[in-house]
Amino acid sequence: MSKARKRLDVLKAGGIPQVTPHDLWAGTPVGDVPDVEERAVLGLARAIHHAESTDCSISWSAQERALAFYNERGLGDTLDEMFRLEGEKK
Repeated sequence: MSKARKRLDVLKAGGIPQVTPHDLWAGTPVGDVPDVEERAVLGLARAIHHAESTDCSISWSAQERALAFYNERGLGDTLDEMFRLEGEKK
């Protein structure tokens, strides 16, 4: 079963499709693109990091906190938090 099919089944059952560290850091196969959930986690990690630091690279702890936030709260809350943090920085 494909990753997309598994995530759709979880959504149909009312759950939150989990993003794993492997999803974020192993890269994607050639010709594939990150899922919206993975992009949301990475976007939140970037927003968390930039809210706390002026360093260019995204810290490991920001990535781990974003991953935990997404897996606990889901896509909508992750995007809301990302936009909130990005708005505070401006």
